[in-house]
Amino acid sequence: MNKGITVYLGEKGHLSENRKIEILFTLITRLEIVKIKDTILSVDQSALIIEQNILEFHGGFIKKRKKYI
Repeated sequence: MNKGITVYLGEKGHLSENRKIEILFTLITRLEIVKIKDTILSVDQSALIIEQNILEFHGGFIKKRKKYI
């Protein structure tokens, strides 16, 4: 999908032998939800996926759209 991600190093809160985890964070459009979920679940069927609507954000890497005049 050629998307940027942020990786957070985390730790599971319940008792487990392997407590270290990576938390991946990305922004996608609503049209990409099904594709990204399918991709995630093909790698890890027990992945926790959280969706949230974003009204506004600032910063990061945003591609400038070409202006067609």
